[in-house]
Amino acid sequence: MMGKKRVWLFLCVFLAVFLILTNILLGLMEPRFYIKTAGKAIDTPKIGISGKIIEVQSPENITYSLGDKYHYLISLDVSANFEVKDWKYDLIDARHENTINKNALFTPGKEIEVSRWENKLIVHAFDEQGEVANKTVEFFVASPDSFPLINYLNSTIYICEGDSLGYNFTVSDPEEASNNGPIETRIEPLALFYILPWQKWLLNGQKNATFQIFSEKLTKENAGGVDNGFATYNRIIQVNDGRYSSLNKTVIRVIEINNAPEIHRIGVKTEVMKWKGENALSYSANVFDREDGNQDSGNLKFTIDFGEEDLFGISPNGVMEFVFNENNFGIYNITVCASDTGIENPDLNIKEVCGQTGGDQTSCTNFSLTIAKTNNPPTITDFYPKDLELEASSESKFYFNITMFDPEKTAPDVYWYVDEKEVEYYSGIDSIGGFAQLVYTFGCGADSHSVKARITDGLANDTIEWKVKVNSIKCEKSQEECSEKWFCENWKVCQNLKKTLGAGILSDADYRTIQDGCAANKWPEENCGFQIRGCSDISSCNTSFIMPEKLQRCYYTENPNCEDGIKNCHSRDCEFLTDCGGPCKPCPTCYDGMQNQGEEGVDCGGPCYVLCENEEKPIVKARAPLSYFLTALVIILFVIIGLKIAKISRLRKEIEMEVS
Repeated sequence: MMGKKRVWLFLCVFLAVFLILTNILLGLMEPRFYIKTAGKAIDTPKIGISGKIIEVQSPENITYSLGDKYHYLISLDVSANFEVKDWKYDLIDARHENTINKNALFTPGKEIEVSRWENKLIVHAFDEQGEVANKTVEFFVASPDSFPLINYLNSTIYICEGDSLGYNFTVSDPEEASNNGPIETRIEPLALFYILPWQKWLLNGQKNATFQIFSEKLTKENAGGVDNGFATYNRIIQVNDGRYSSLNKTVIRVIEINNAPEIHRIGVKTEVMKWKGENALSYSANVFDREDGNQDSGNLKFTIDFGEEDLFGISPNGVMEFVFNENNFGIYNITVCASDTGIENPDLNIKEVCGQTGGDQTSCTNFSLTIAKTNNPPTITDFYPKDLELEASSESKFYFNITMFDPEKTAPDVYWYVDEKEVEYYSGIDSIGGFAQLVYTFGCGADSHSVKARITDGLANDTIEWKVKVNSIKCEKSQEECSEKWFCENWKVCQNLKKTLGAGILSDADYRTIQDGCAANKWPEENCGFQIRGCSDISSCNTSFIMPEKLQRCYYTENPNCEDGIKNCHSRDCEFLTDCGGPCKPCPTCYDGMQNQGEEGVDCGGPCYVLCENEEKPIVKARAPLSYFLTALVIILFVIIGLKIAKISRLRKEIEMEVS
């Protein structure tokens, strides 16, 4: 009986020792995070100066799989056959040729953050004399494909009435869209606010792309109407990289402002004394206010200022009336102002965003009034150029000026016209020493122009005119002159190319372009189709330097739907990815509350940035080939030992039976 116990004890001890040695050997042979060899071996000498050697145990020349999609950490384990004073390393993002760290101090065993994809690590070991030995390791960091991420998109975007929205946000994609496709964005609903660029955007090796939510100039109605204070617009921003999609929600808040009254020009006035009858004057201040109406609404407050002694007043509807006599002879510089009442319910953010409180606003206009016994017309006494017929290049600046005189000392108003269109106005009050000028460039187009200066005291005028012959050039707008901002409707449903032949929908050139595109995609003729859409430039540049495509090829199917495996348009909307988004069910995301798109849990793991609660970063992904051999050897030994034990047990029973 004691012999049997000794045999079992020996076998247990032997097996325990063997398993311990096997596990130690497996640990030495099996690298952490190992998936496959990177392929390229680094033939870097291990020996530094004077036979000094350093070794890098981690990282190795292999591919690592790291679970954290934001930070990739690897232990930097090194050793040397000499006493090292300082350890330093250089880390290079080899794919983008970008140096991440240069001569960074570290202690062996420290975790360092590396880049995704190709990495080049150079380790330096310095001894007491400052001599150095180096070792280089190249390795690859792999990470599962993940969904594109929308950045810098606030939950609320503020914009003021009267402004055009131009709000920038970015989309980042760790894969740089190289594994899937270009970045595509969409704003829903597609009304009032749009996204630039409108086309699918290739990242071209960059991790981020910038997009802009933009709009036309926003009106009072866009802000909710008079005295509403604001209006809000709920918008969904969607983005996809051809495989995964993401979305963010934002609220665009258009804040109402109080617009200042627009008071029309009154202009210089001259009144001549009549010796018979009543000498009465009557002027009206014509005003328009976006919130409070015109001068007759009763909502505006008028004031009048003569600087010194007031001559007459102004009524609540902006009328100035006065009966004058010889005691009132003189020149009066008058300022008339109109004030509104402000808006009733200003938004709480109006001061910070729009720079006003929404309170009352005032606008003013100046004019000169001369009351005299008689009136003599003003005169242009000098002018430049002296030659009234000119010739020059269309791109040249032309300088015109006049000097004027009025016998009654009235400061005349000055009007400048180019081709009978007013281009400049000077109030007599604002003129300096009876001098006025115009600087003008004619540009492209017509080769003959007229430039006219007219002065007036309110009763009499004087005029001078130049004839200008320009060496004209053809009008060709440049992209810098006007910034195009295009937006497009959704694509229409895909139409069959062959069936529309002869319907006049496409030109011959467009027909051949679609036909060639289908052939390039190897689509059957019966599935060759095209789509059209409408596009508009909110800047109204009347140019098409960056006009979007209004026609594209598409894969035609008779009854497009949400289950045909084709990304198409139907039901007055377009799918965002194949069979999802638009008229179909929402595309899966990493925050939709469902486990989908290869997630390892609900909205975690797989393509999502969030790790599942019980999910650990992968430490060992596969065993080295030798580890499989040793494992098989252990199993074989177990089988042999089991057979031996069975044989010994059978022999013992036979011996015991013979003895008994």
